[in-house]
Amino acid sequence: VEQFEQVAAARGIRCQRSILPRGGQDGAAIQRSRSGVRTICLACPIKYIHTVTEMAHLGDLHSYQALLTAWLESLD
Repeated sequence: VEQFEQVAAARGIRCQRSILPRGGQDGAAIQRSRSGVRTICLACPIKYIHTVTEMAHLGDLHSYQALLTAWLESLD
């Protein structure tokens, strides 16, 4: 998480941490397998998730894309 936050800060990309009180992500299964696997979930804020009317702010989607691209470019 810190790596993503550092990349975001260096590139001026807005991001925030959030912990959902319930629900889950598909990455949880691999994270708990064997002795554990480092896992991160990058998610965009979605309104009305899992419905036919779910929506996201276009700026959030662009930030998500920019953060993932910047992080991949930062790998050695």
